[in-house]
Amino acid sequence: MRSLETSDRRTALLLARALSVKLGWLFIDIRDAMAQGKDPSDIDWSALGIDPERIIEWKAKLPGGFEIEAKPGNKKDHKHALEVLREVLATQPVQPPLPASAVSSSRVLSELMKALLAEKGSFWAPATRIEYESALDQFIGIVGDRPAGEVTSRDIASYTDHLRNTKQVKQRTIDKKLGPIAALFKLAQRDGDFPAGDLPTKGHFLFVKSKGRRAERSGYAFLNNDDLAKIFAPANLLVCKKPHEFWLPLLGIFTGARLNELCQLDVADIHNNKEGTWVINFVDSNEKKRLKTEASIRTIPLHPSLIDAGFLDYLDDLRGIGAQRIFPYLRYTEKSGFGDVAGEAYARYIKRIKLEGSGKVYHSLRKTANDTLAKKSVQEEHRCAWMGHDHATINSRIYSTQPTPELLLKEVARHLVFPEIDVHALRYQKNRFLEVLRREMARRRRLEGNRNARSGSGEEA
Repeated sequence: MRSLETSDRRTALLLARALSVKLGWLFIDIRDAMAQGKDPSDIDWSALGIDPERIIEWKAKLPGGFEIEAKPGNKKDHKHALEVLREVLATQPVQPPLPASAVSSSRVLSELMKALLAEKGSFWAPATRIEYESALDQFIGIVGDRPAGEVTSRDIASYTDHLRNTKQVKQRTIDKKLGPIAALFKLAQRDGDFPAGDLPTKGHFLFVKSKGRRAERSGYAFLNNDDLAKIFAPANLLVCKKPHEFWLPLLGIFTGARLNELCQLDVADIHNNKEGTWVINFVDSNEKKRLKTEASIRTIPLHPSLIDAGFLDYLDDLRGIGAQRIFPYLRYTEKSGFGDVAGEAYARYIKRIKLEGSGKVYHSLRKTANDTLAKKSVQEEHRCAWMGHDHATINSRIYSTQPTPELLLKEVARHLVFPEIDVHALRYQKNRFLEVLRREMARRRRLEGNRNARSGSGEEA
């Protein structure tokens, strides 16, 4: 900790990861110098942002079981250690540089970007495609549109340093931008535009994702008993003026579904099956309905608490006015689907009721539902089927069968019970939102008509 000049463990870990990357470049330079017959002890540390005067101590384990160590603040010791390092590395084969012909024959980055988007883009949500295009455009703009075979780890370092130092971009955002770049070079390597071996992005991700802790670091907070009591207090929820404001919190906690999955539901997606069970079908049946993964396509039973809250009466109201979707007035955007207005409304709601703590967003309802099922030891296959998650184990992914809605009602729904939520006190009164629905649907038709008219006349919509 002292060598990194911080007493904070988290900061020290980040600094250590960054230093390990820089030292990796140093050893590459040593090998390159040896291949050219130069003395590696003359390496310019400052070019790597490393001040040898501030290095307290370093150790290294080498092939053959050798260990070298430099004493704190001893320049002579550092020099001797590097001499030993040189002798050991001299016995190791030096990776020959990529032939010039291979570099020059590589496709340039913009061509590879087009190939990646053409191959993968149709499987992505619009927001993901926009994210990839933006990150790759920015990367090419900084490093230049050149053959992929010319790009090295140093170029990635220059790119990340530019984001960090010039644009003040946070490391998590940098890691997110590196994802599309890594995908680009995976494609290049597969197609022979980049040599076999490590990708140039290797070692530049500081926040490596781990499946076991991804949710823990996601930023979505679990809702405790007090949070649930406040969100679902009749005095708070019953004053909501629009259907999505009232129903989405209830739907979120009792289905565990994602916001856009709920906002895009058609009235026909909720029906009584042949077994007499009310079910919800999460499907991507048209171009405006999209789901995150194949596992997100699912049928689950309508939770009894939603029935008790009067959701079926609300559906009857919608059928009576010929509405197609359960929230027929929500606007659609390529980036967010039908969820942007609803997400903004929920953010205003939790601000109005003064919900305390960070990370308590709409997705927290989904996290709370999932964590509740996990804590009650609901079988993994059943929990994944309810939540629309990919299975965690290969065994369950390959050999498990899709449970029926009736089985999920018995094995899952009965565990999604929250004493803090009194659905009877929240029960929907039939026709309550009828006038609001008619007004908002008319407004949506008017806005869509105006937009289409502008588009037809060549104006910006």
